[in-house]
Amino acid sequence: MRLRQAYLVEQVLDLRAAAIAEWLSHDESWWAGFISHAEHSSDQLLVVAEMDDVVVGMARVAIDSDNHELSHFGMLYVEAPARGQGLGRELLAAREAWAREHGALAGEAWITVGQTVSEELHRSAGWLESSELRPASARSSEQIWRIEW
Repeated sequence: MRLRQAYLVEQVLDLRAAAIAEWLSHDESWWAGFISHAEHSSDQLLVVAEMDDVVVGMARVAIDSDNHELSHFGMLYVEAPARGQGLGRELLAAREAWAREHGALAGEAWITVGQTVSEELHRSAGWLESSELRPASARSSEQIWRIEW
């Protein structure tokens, strides 16, 4: 398994199809723009995990445009067959390292309430849950988690 910055839009779009089927709702044009922006941006990182040269996971982090000491951790996804092998932990650690290298002193992540795997992953890495909630959809809400380095 290896981690690398995402550059190949087509590979990530293939993984995007799996992610959408599970929990995301953006169309292909949104993803193409998102990935293209991430490829050419110095204030965010889209990192992918590969096994046998196939993308099996991805995660994003961005530096806040107003407060450069704050990083926003979004989307962390690992395909079902690749789960349970530590990829989520490695993707989280890679994003944290990138954020610190880019001057961030803290991170925030909105996690869907009830995603126990994600909650446990962040908790085990030292993240703290807050009482702040926001609606994620008609059926779910997200809670903000924070970490300081």
